[in-house]
Amino acid sequence: MAEKHIRLISLLPIISVVIGLGLQVLGLHSFTDVEFTGAVRVQGANIPPHLAMLSFLGIAVSLIEVKRKPRQAAFYYTVLALNFLILIATGTRGPILALLLMFAVYLFDIARQYLKGKVNYLLPLAGSFLVALGAVALQWNNLKKRSFERETDTGIDLSGRSEAWEYFLNRVHDYPWSGRGLGAVTVANDGTLFNGFVVPHNEYIRFYFDTGYIGCGLLILSLLIVFALIYRSLAKSIKPYFATLIAGFLIYSFSDNTLSTVQMIIPFCWYLNALYQTSTQTDFRKEK
Repeated sequence: MAEKHIRLISLLPIISVVIGLGLQVLGLHSFTDVEFTGAVRVQGANIPPHLAMLSFLGIAVSLIEVKRKPRQAAFYYTVLALNFLILIATGTRGPILALLLMFAVYLFDIARQYLKGKVNYLLPLAGSFLVALGAVALQWNNLKKRSFERETDTGIDLSGRSEAWEYFLNRVHDYPWSGRGLGAVTVANDGTLFNGFVVPHNEYIRFYFDTGYIGCGLLILSLLIVFALIYRSLAKSIKPYFATLIAGFLIYSFSDNTLSTVQMIIPFCWYLNALYQTSTQTDFRKEK
């Protein structure tokens, strides 16, 4: 059952896109979103940032499953390519950057296998570059609109994040150890910031604002303990992929609400549980 859940999680972005198209036809929900910069972003049945969260996880799951289940590689390569195209189409930059380490491990791994004489790895290696180049070419104008067309102090348009981060940090300056109370961040914006910043779009600042060094430290410690327990249960060949997934998740948390958005945290914890269950109930961990 856990294996079926993993497959379902990898398909969530595609399911969202299919349902979004249906809702568009019925006139109930727009399949795309045009933001103030003029960038057109695919959102499926969600909003663009939330579809991007599903895509981030769908890509990571597909990469791990390609390695974990070579017999199902064709299926997961297909899902991987579709999820990557969906992620690029959302125009969301944070998850793309967060996945770079995982992509680097993947490309190094298949290039190493190819150089060892396993010529069947040439197709996924070449296909990866073609999909990446095609996706970037199709979305380059949108990425430029979102990143460089507005003049900002940071040089790259962070969609108001730098101002929001400074605002929230200033508001909690006098409460560094205990914060201002759980949930306080959601009512901290007095109208000074754009109303989309109900929270800082940075989970470290969010939980620091609410719980200070003590609560934020305990939260991060609890996450690391869970990640370490799962890491120990995995096969040696899977560990680099899982480690870069976690690194990517922690990087992603600097620019979005990964721990407090249900479209991210629920499937993420769901996947961690399913991966742990399958790893402890098989002989994968015994691989040397």
